[in-house]
Amino acid sequence: MALLARSLALRGESVFLITDTGLLPYADWDLSTRGGIPSAYRLSVSEASGLVSQTALPAEVLHFRIGSDPPRPCAGQSPLQQAPLRASLLNEVESALRDVYRDAPIGSQIVPLPDNGGGADWAGAFRG
Repeated sequence: MALLARSLALRGESVFLITDTGLLPYADWDLSTRGGIPSAYRLSVSEASGLVSQTALPAEVLHFRIGSDPPRPCAGQSPLQQAPLRASLLNEVESALRDVYRDAPIGSQIVPLPDNGGGADWAGAFRG
């Protein structure tokens, strides 16, 4: 599930080969179509001995796509490509993050409480 989500977020599509042992994720593939319908997948994976390629039929493959365009229905588009940031907005986000990391005290979100055995007066632990 994590590989699927990561691939969809970064690429907009993900391909898995259905095998007897489970689903095998592929990072590199090529799709052949006939009349706009997928007819074959050329799947490539890096092994210790080098690059291994194999051909699979569409019924043997799970191909997930998000953000497909009507002119290219067999290819997905990542959310990062769908909503590009303008340079001014990106500059504002970077400036805000810089200011937070520069000005916020370390550990400002964590308030340690002494372990007093679970007493009812836990607010007394905040006295400075």
